[in-house]
Amino acid sequence: MKKSDLIIDLTTMRQIGEFHTESLLDNIGIKHGRSISMPVINCAIYLDCEYRPEDLPSFVQPYRYDSHKFWG
Repeated sequence: MKKSDLIIDLTTMRQIGEFHTESLLDNIGIKHGRSISMPVINCAIYLDCEYRPEDLPSFVQPYRYDSHKFWG
């Protein structure tokens, strides 16, 4: 299991028929902390996620910043 923040491309997620980020993450077995929704730029960031990289759909990517360093 890896642990980092994940960013979800909401536009692509909706194009393939998924509409609820919480349900999506639960369905693929990702444990996560708080979330930051950024609808203006069509993404959501989930902090402190535990996941297996091979389980991530193409529209869910590791976020390049560590939440503890980036957010304070």
